[in-house]
Amino acid sequence: MKKESISFFKNMNPWKIKVIYLQGIPNLNENFTVRFTPDINGIEISDTINKNKVYLKKEDILSISIEDQSSIQSRIGFKRLLMVGIFALAWRKKEKLSLSYLIIEYKDEFGDKQELYLQSEENNGYQHFVNIKYNLQKFWKESSELDNAEEIIKKEEEIIIAEKEKEDNNVMIGCLFIVIIVVILFIANLK
Repeated sequence: MKKESISFFKNMNPWKIKVIYLQGIPNLNENFTVRFTPDINGIEISDTINKNKVYLKKEDILSISIEDQSSIQSRIGFKRLLMVGIFALAWRKKEKLSLSYLIIEYKDEFGDKQELYLQSEENNGYQHFVNIKYNLQKFWKESSELDNAEEIIKKEEEIIIAEKEKEDNNVMIGCLFIVIIVVILFIANLK
């Protein structure tokens, strides 16, 4: 298993990508910034602040699609009208707008079809969603081809955590160095 598909999700900063949950999870009505955590059996979509989360099993995910406002506008349906409101009718057909949506169609525990809508307002949000979809599919393909995928994933995660700790230690040393310089300059100015 290659490290890229694992590290893509481990290194993804929700404040940098800023993906917002809109709707689609029963009994979860509030919007929140999303963090993706895949494993070999599915993906956890969690709230970075309130710790709300939902786990979608790989076999329950029917499709993952990526759309922008112009593609949604070309086929305004009832659900999409609810998603963007009355403004959906005012969109011009050839105008390229920056909102992007990741739509995950899945079966809930009762076998009913649900659609989970995630939104990005970033200019490159569409590409972020393409990367998420690609790396998720790559992650699941690679993990399904190996008998010891969980063991490899755990080792890769340990390596990523060790690299982050090393990076954090370097940042702390740099901050300490700056504080020492400021203190020395302050003491020098007192004399």
